[in-house]
Amino acid sequence: MTILTFGESVVSIIRTYPLTHYPLEGIVFFLGLGFLFVFYIIQTFINVNHHQNASPLLLHYAHLIIILSLMFLTLGLQFIANKAHHELGTYFFIFSILAFFIGTLATSWYNHDFYQIDKKLIGQYSLILFISCFLFYILRHNLFLLGLSLVISTFLMQQTGMRYRRLMREKYKIIHSDPKQNKRDFS
Repeated sequence: MTILTFGESVVSIIRTYPLTHYPLEGIVFFLGLGFLFVFYIIQTFINVNHHQNASPLLLHYAHLIIILSLMFLTLGLQFIANKAHHELGTYFFIFSILAFFIGTLATSWYNHDFYQIDKKLIGQYSLILFISCFLFYILRHNLFLLGLSLVISTFLMQQTGMRYRRLMREKYKIIHSDPKQNKRDFS
């Protein structure tokens, strides 16, 4: 369901920001959505321990938040392009980005023990999100800069998570997997 919702968001971006009318805006919003997808995949596919016995309740509710946030993102991006609903679209946009990251990070409860997030990482994520939301609000009247700030913020969130992942692998002396030898080892 989550991947279908990402797909619907892509279709909405293509329809709302066609390259003939919004060439740069369409590209940056598409890239921003792409980085959101990469962040989601890293957290839910790579970091999560898929072999544990745990209650799926939190995972279920986290995915409801993720799916709803993607729907609000789609709606926000459509409203932002419409001058009559621009301000409301901005609020939907900001809310959806915050909700997406909160929902995705809530799945970290299911991470491998060595990938459990700590207070320092939460602080780094929070700082990036706070600055990003501030920039989203300030840049809301320039679609290209708004999209560019989305690309930068989602890229920073992704890189922060990957850096933490690498540090934890080194701290616990976990060998970085060689995909040529074991193509299914994503831990």
